[in-house]
Amino acid sequence: MKRFGGFLIESGQISVRQLAQVLIEQINNTPASVEILYRESQLDAEQVLDILSLQQDEKLDFPSACAKLHYWREDFAFIIRRETIKARPKLGQLMIDKGWIEPQQMMGQLVDFKAHCEQNQWDDALTTPIAAVEPMAKTDTAESLAALPEFEFDPVFSNIAAESVPDYLDLFCEDKKNNMKLTILSLESLADADSSAVFETLDAFFSEYHSLNGAARSVGAALTEKLIHQSEDILAFFKQFSINVNSDDFANLTAINLSVLDLLWGLREQLVECASEEAFWMQSSSREEYMSLLQKMQLMLQQLNGRGYQVALDDISDEF
Repeated sequence: MKRFGGFLIESGQISVRQLAQVLIEQINNTPASVEILYRESQLDAEQVLDILSLQQDEKLDFPSACAKLHYWREDFAFIIRRETIKARPKLGQLMIDKGWIEPQQMMGQLVDFKAHCEQNQWDDALTTPIAAVEPMAKTDTAESLAALPEFEFDPVFSNIAAESVPDYLDLFCEDKKNNMKLTILSLESLADADSSAVFETLDAFFSEYHSLNGAARSVGAALTEKLIHQSEDILAFFKQFSINVNSDDFANLTAINLSVLDLLWGLREQLVECASEEAFWMQSSSREEYMSLLQKMQLMLQQLNGRGYQVALDDISDEF
C-alpha cells in the first residue's frame, strides 16, 4: 500500500531525502505527551519528574510509565491526540513552505493520489484525511431546491468602510485561500476519522471562517459576511453532531465549501477592483450563482436539522 509521500516521490515532485527531512522536522516539532499533559495542567511537576525518572530507569514508553505509577487516566489519550493535531506541522505545508512544491500542485497531487487509491481499492491509504471532490448528492436536486420557501436578501452596500478594505484583503490573501482549500479537500474523508480528529479539523476550519467573517463585518462586506455566516451554521452542526453525519454529508460539506471559497474569492476581487461588492451583485449571473449557493446551504441545513436530533442544554453550554 503506497503512502502519499511515496506517491510524490514517484511523480517526481520531491526526493526521498526531502521526504525524510520533512518527516524528521514534523517529529521534532511535535510536543512530547508528558509536555502536553503538563502544559494542559493534567500532570503536576512532581508527577512529571516521577514519569521521566521511571522512563529513564526502566526504558518504558509514556503510557506504561503512567500506568505503573497509577497516573494514567482514560481522557489522557484524547487530550494528547487533540493537542498533537494542533501543534504538529502538516507534511504538505512543510513542503510548500520550503518551496519544493507549489500549493496548486500540491492540491492537484492530492486529488490524483485519491483517484489512484480508489482505482487500487486502497481505502485507508492516507494517514492524513484527503479527499477528491465529488458532485453534490441528493441535496443538489432541482426538485428539492424548488420545494424550499424563497427567502429575501437585500444587501446594503453603503456601509462599506473603504479605509479598512486593505486590511481585509491582507487577511484574505492567496496563502489563506490555499490553506483553506487544502482543509476543505480533507473534509470528505472525515467520515472515517475518529471523533477527536473530526472535531479538531472542523474547529480549525470554523476558526478560519470566523476570522474572515469578523473582518468582513468590520469593512461592511455584506455579501461576504452573509455567505460565511451561512457556512458557519452548517459547520456548527457538524461540530455538534459529528457522530450522526455520514459520508454523503461530508461529501456535500466538501462540495459546498469549495463553491463558497470560489465565491468568496470572486467577492474579494471585486473589493480589489471597486472597493465594493455592489458590481458583483448587479451582474445577474453572479447574483443568481450567489443566491443558488445560499439556497443549497439552506437546504442542506434543513435536511440535517430535520433528522430529529435532540439537543440537551448541557451539550451546548460551552457555545454560549
